[in-house]
Amino acid sequence: MIEKSEIIESSEYLIDVSGKISSIYNSYLGIESCSKENTIMNEDLCFFDIETSGLSSEKSRIYLISYLIFKDGVWTLRQLLSQSSQDESNLIKGFFSDIAKKRLLVHYNGDSFDIPFIVKRALKNQIDSKSFEAMESLDLYKVVKRHKSLFKSENLKLVNLEKIFGYMRDDTMSGKELIKVYHDFEKLSSLPLKSMALEHSKELLLLHNHDDVVALPYLGNFAAFLKLKGYINSYFEGPAKSIDISQNKDFLAINLKIDYDLPFPLTLEDTKRGLSLVLDDKLISLSIRIFKAEYKHFFEDYKNYYYLPEEDYAIYKSLGEYVDKSRRQRAKKENCYIKKAGRFLPASSSTNLPTFRENYKSFDCIELDSVLAHEEVLKDYLKSQIKDLIDKLL
Repeated sequence: MIEKSEIIESSEYLIDVSGKISSIYNSYLGIESCSKENTIMNEDLCFFDIETSGLSSEKSRIYLISYLIFKDGVWTLRQLLSQSSQDESNLIKGFFSDIAKKRLLVHYNGDSFDIPFIVKRALKNQIDSKSFEAMESLDLYKVVKRHKSLFKSENLKLVNLEKIFGYMRDDTMSGKELIKVYHDFEKLSSLPLKSMALEHSKELLLLHNHDDVVALPYLGNFAAFLKLKGYINSYFEGPAKSIDISQNKDFLAINLKIDYDLPFPLTLEDTKRGLSLVLDDKLISLSIRIFKAEYKHFFEDYKNYYYLPEEDYAIYKSLGEYVDKSRRQRAKKENCYIKKAGRFLPASSSTNLPTFRENYKSFDCIELDSVLAHEEVLKDYLKSQIKDLIDKLL
């Protein structure tokens, strides 16, 4: 571990991070094993972020590294701040030493910027970075980018997303603005007398990087969405649940009481099929459009049918033989159907009920009465519709 005398600042803070957050990252990595050898533990994690004097790793240098690690049973934030270019080597060595036994690096856009920058600067300072490069890496930016439709945010900057997940930062500056602050700090540090301006500059630098790192565990709450489908399965497979159902001529409304910790309410819609799902930590609300019309049930084995143009439906060939040849024709997949008038709901992907469509290319529907007739059918239908909507998003 680096000594304080070797670097301008080496500060530690105890950070209140509730729960065993390592379970979140096992979810990201798909690790379900109870074996300690395979499972990521709190002690294996390192959340980190760097601040640099510019974007070019060739011309610029690292002046601040902050990292959150599980130390002596508590989450501890360590910040290493350099005074001048001569301090960069000790800063990198200190960081590598402190995290040498960690397994997983967690960061935001670190695969593209932080990690390559550190490796490049380590090479410049003749520091071996092989162990650092061999660590597993989890870039939370890539995770949220894959599911960006979940977030009502103008962009995927960390400062915007962290608010959604419940972290409110005190820092108001950007990384670009901090470069000037650091250059001022560097000049003031070289003066024989320490000033209030020096302390203010230092506080601004440390605060920004502090907030960047401490926000990362909050983004881990996103794992709640990744495990949502599993919760829906267990919800319907468990003890009988009270299902609140109401309907009018146009919509079927269903409310289910749940107890699931979501970081923020979620709305999913399929406007084409008339579905709207709202999820929060206490309630699932599903609105389903009712289609009142004459729909068609299509037969897949159309080669075994005749189509009767005057009647506008298909019959099996063994019956069609008794119909005059002028009034029948070989069925095609587009006209091999029978018609039924009624009220229909959009079908789920796993339905076993007979399906109906407005035309051959439109989406499948099922009869409303057949869904409501049996509780088990209704439960299977709701579970499948909810999972279908979540699948489209996640």
